[in-house]
Formats: sequence, C-alpha cells, structure tokens
Amino acid sequence: MKYRTAFVSNSSSSSFTCKVCGNNVSGFDMCLRDAEMVECVNGHLFCTDHLIPPIKFKDYIEDENGKYVDKIMTTDNIDDVRDCYDGEYNILPESCPICQLKHIPNSVLLDFILKDCLTATKDELIQQFRNTYGNYTNFCESSKMN
Repeated sequence: MKYRTAFVSNSSSSSFTCKVCGNNVSGFDMCLRDAEMVECVNGHLFCTDHLIPPIKFKDYIEDENGKYVDKIMTTDNIDDVRDCYDGEYNILPESCPICQLKHIPNSVLLDFILKDCLTATKDELIQQFRNTYGNYTNFCESSKMN
C-alpha cells in the first residue's frame, strides 16, 4: 500500500450522488456500475433501484455495414444494461424516475416556483432575502435550521 504525504494531482477518486434518495457512493477508480447507479440521457443520476421497468436504454451496435448505430433496447434485467457499451449512461426517459416525475428534486421544484408561481423575479427575491435576513446566520436562526 502506498502512503502519500504530499499533494497528489492525479487522484482517480470518484463520487456519485443519487438525485432521488441522496445516496452518495465514492471510491477510487469507480464508475457508475461500481456505484450501482445509472444516468439517463437527460443527465439525471440515480440508483439502479429507482429504475422504472421495463428498462429502456440505448446501445451502440454494429450494423451490417460495420457502422456503429444507436439501437433502443428494452429489458427487465439490469445486467443487460451493464453488458452493453456505456449502458449505464444511456437510460431513456421512460425508465428515469425524474423524467417521469415520479421523483422531483428540490432544485427542479425551485425552478418551477421561480418560473411559474411567483410574480417577482429571481433577482428581486434575492434582494428581498438579503433585506430580510442580512446574513445566512440570521436566516438559520429565523427558520430554526441550526
């Protein structure tokens, strides 16, 4: 085992956080498969437990002319996804709990509120927040977050 005592610039550690349950997995030389997570084509990262069956994903296959093309695949077995080229990164929206609005992350809810529910602009809300609380500590004390 190597012990490093100085700054290491070529570290190969990875960290993945599920956008559905918040599970965080990290390690060295880790990929989505190792973390038991997948990513949909719209960039939503989540644990394989949250996949909506049947699992739909894109695979890159060689056609009769020797060219690689996208092919839509459907399966009930996560191992089929893992066996194809970059399957963990090519889950289609039909199998994504976020794309299907089975789970809506707080950041998406905030975007919805800012866009569709408020008459104030984001900048106006920020200024109101600053005027009301002055700093983050006052906000935490007021909302009993500490």
